[in-house]
Amino acid sequence: MALIRQVFKNILKFRAFGEVVGNSIKNLLDKIVNSRLFFQISFFYEYGQKYFISGTTRNFKNILVVRNNSILLAYTILPLSVKAVYMEKSHRLPTGGMSSMKKKSKKWIIWSLVIIIIIIIVAVLMSSSSNGNENGRSTVKVTRKNIVDKALAVGSIEPVTEIEVKSKISGVVRKLYADVGDFVRVGDLLLDVKPDPTPLELAQAKRDVEMAEIELETLKKEIERYEQLQKSGLISDHDYEVVIRQHDESKLRHLIAKERLQLIEKGKVRIADTDIETVVKSPLTGYILEKNVNLGDPVVPLTSYQPGTAIMRMADMSNLIFKGTVDEIDVGKIREGMTCDLQVGAIPGNSISGHVILISLKAKKEDNTTVFPVEIKINPTNDVVLRAGYSANAHIIIAKRDSVLSIPERVVTFRNDSAFVEISAGPEKTEERYIKTGLSDAIQIEVLEGLEEDQEVLEKEVKEIT
Repeated sequence: MALIRQVFKNILKFRAFGEVVGNSIKNLLDKIVNSRLFFQISFFYEYGQKYFISGTTRNFKNILVVRNNSILLAYTILPLSVKAVYMEKSHRLPTGGMSSMKKKSKKWIIWSLVIIIIIIIVAVLMSSSSNGNENGRSTVKVTRKNIVDKALAVGSIEPVTEIEVKSKISGVVRKLYADVGDFVRVGDLLLDVKPDPTPLELAQAKRDVEMAEIELETLKKEIERYEQLQKSGLISDHDYEVVIRQHDESKLRHLIAKERLQLIEKGKVRIADTDIETVVKSPLTGYILEKNVNLGDPVVPLTSYQPGTAIMRMADMSNLIFKGTVDEIDVGKIREGMTCDLQVGAIPGNSISGHVILISLKAKKEDNTTVFPVEIKINPTNDVVLRAGYSANAHIIIAKRDSVLSIPERVVTFRNDSAFVEISAGPEKTEERYIKTGLSDAIQIEVLEGLEEDQEVLEKEVKEIT
């Protein structure tokens, strides 16, 4: 018992550490006391008796074993010892129950010793898990680590080339040749648009053809008359040439009217060895990301005065970039060409790298914060499938130091553009030492001068809030 007390005296020498150990011991005993096995071995013979526990402690609460509304056993944790106490009423237990009580008390003594040993082990483990204790304060060692200074960019993955597919002919969707997720090449069929003119448009197209035919026939007769007048010398060559030009123009207008009518009625026409169809073809090689129309849906054509219906959205998924924003505090540190590590939430654990290709010259406001847009070119990935719109974080590597002396930045005190740490100078003595620092990642900081490898540095004192 003297040895146990001495161990606890050493462990609980300082108030802050003692509270941590005490709470850990209390939690451990709570678990043991609440276990079914402990109830079985700690059962005291009870013959209509009630046991009551009294007394308090300075640091910890009593731990009570309750069964059938009776307090059978209570542990009172003192800073220096562990003991079990109980009080009984003024009744005396029956004689037959005393032998049973003695047997149970032997088991209780054995398990009490087991609990004391467990407490000692926990205390030793907690003591050894700390980095040392100089002058009542924990210490950390100067070790060699890799330090990386990074800037965080938040954004998403987007394809470099993403376009909307539109039709140049009005109508309704007659047939679909591709669907969302399909890979298509340049010139592959996407869908067929069936012309669906209004009755007024169809009637006007037919009348335009008829009017062009009448105009052409009239000019043909006019040319015949002008040829006779020219031979007779009654008109000049210039007048004759004007009539010829008017005839040729009328001939072209007649052809245009016929082609327009054919396109409205049949949906296809051939002009100067070029087939003009209502079939929409793929303008690039890539994947179909979205499909905005179904069979029978109307399609508005793309013209100079209207945007038209976006039929599909396509993208080249082999060429992806990261588009995001960087806080104004970090934007001055990054440069184009810096390498980056990307973390995609949808595919954790996969390594994705890239490099900065664009830093915007103009800031924008997001949630009352000034940020700058950046773009990062993503390097080819092996088996990782990236999808357009993935949310991602990019860590832009500003600077990196490999295997350098470092300490946690929390133990460094910065004062007047200088850095200081505290080291032990003997029993109950400390010394403040100036150090020269280098790169920091906000957790570890590089030590250039003032400390040596494996040297111990004191943690900062923990100030109590009063």
